[in-house]
Amino acid sequence: MVKPRKVSEHIDAWFQDILGKDEEIHTYTLKRLEKEISKLPNDYEKSIDYAYLYGIWGRFDEGRRWLHSTGGFGPSTALPYAGAAKACLDFKASSHALRYAFKHGWINTPSDRAFACYLATGVCAFNLAREIRDAKEEDMILIDGQEVSSDALNRVHRLGLRDSDVQEYFTRSLKNIEKYMTDKRRPLVIDQCVDDEQPDKIVLRLEIAADPDDFGEILWDLCDIDYTGIPPEVVSSIVINPVPAE
Repeated sequence: MVKPRKVSEHIDAWFQDILGKDEEIHTYTLKRLEKEISKLPNDYEKSIDYAYLYGIWGRFDEGRRWLHSTGGFGPSTALPYAGAAKACLDFKASSHALRYAFKHGWINTPSDRAFACYLATGVCAFNLAREIRDAKEEDMILIDGQEVSSDALNRVHRLGLRDSDVQEYFTRSLKNIEKYMTDKRRPLVIDQCVDDEQPDKIVLRLEIAADPDDFGEILWDLCDIDYTGIPPEVVSSIVINPVPAE
């Protein structure tokens, strides 16, 4: 007789399937996953999974509340915590967990390093990603076929931009457009690249599951932020480019 999977393993497989879909996620699927998470006996795991789920769902405030209810992270939970924080657009919490894990030697396998580096770039902690990338001589494996942009990491380092400043600029901009992503049932995709014709720029590309007619307002809201305390070299070096999710 086939041994039934543990609830947590079943939920993990469900998340992998959802994140691998190249299409809008039906509300029914998310509600079923929400119900399965409610059955978890471990409150910490339940909170992390709810944070992931509501981040994917576009219910960012709920996701952040569940994330903060965990009380933090430990050696075995730092990477899941960082991933959940990224999904909830809590970039500072994600990079804090990654930095702590890296400092204390909790990121010590090629797959962990690849995942941590992928998360770090996703929350604009480019200098941290560069440190993780360069910590070992062996090559890192790819995560879901996605390779870290070394050009972007090296350019941020060359320009002398601090992770905390880049994150602050980006998260203030994202906060203004969360309303367009609410309940769109598709993860926000963030990637980065460089343009050889603009040697002092890093392009942060956002694939946003929003109505195409909203993108005029989205462009405006991305720029309509309080720039107090953000170094001018960050504002002049970072280009935020929103595009409709395909």
